[in-house]
Amino acid sequence: APDAARLGRAPVSRIGSEALAARAVFQVLNSNPDAGFRDSARFPGFPRAVESTISELRLAGVTPERLGTVETIPFIGPLLGEYEAALEAARLTDRADLFRAAAEAVRQASAGSITRGPIVMLDVAVTSSAEADFIAALGAAASNLLAVIPEEDSRAIEALGRNGPAVPVNSPTEG
Repeated sequence: APDAARLGRAPVSRIGSEALAARAVFQVLNSNPDAGFRDSARFPGFPRAVESTISELRLAGVTPERLGTVETIPFIGPLLGEYEAALEAARLTDRADLFRAAAEAVRQASAGSITRGPIVMLDVAVTSSAEADFIAALGAAASNLLAVIPEEDSRAIEALGRNGPAVPVNSPTEG
């Protein structure tokens, strides 16, 4: 992540991300003693579950402001906010930030860049809007593109189809 390095940030590992989630849980519990998840927070798997949820939200581009206080889970917005504050304070970047930076780097790449040549993508699986944005940027930058995508992966097909028609090719049937 050259952009992250230029900004003085380091990528965070999954375990590091879990530690940041645990810190976010601690901060939210300290600022709100009546938080609805106080009892659950004592279980050892809770920070991992929070990290997984936060990761999915960030990969989907959801912000703490956009979440606000969702009635059914009013604590998720503050947890996401604390997690993002912890990332910033530690000068770290997570997977969602890396995908966003990579997509932007591809869009800004010069005409002679490797991303402007032909690109082959094999077994492309898109599970988030951040990933979709990245592969769409690669597809738009490529002079020629061949992508092998499972035909039921409508998200990947849609992301690559933003750059022109996506032509599905049926796979040979198993015999």
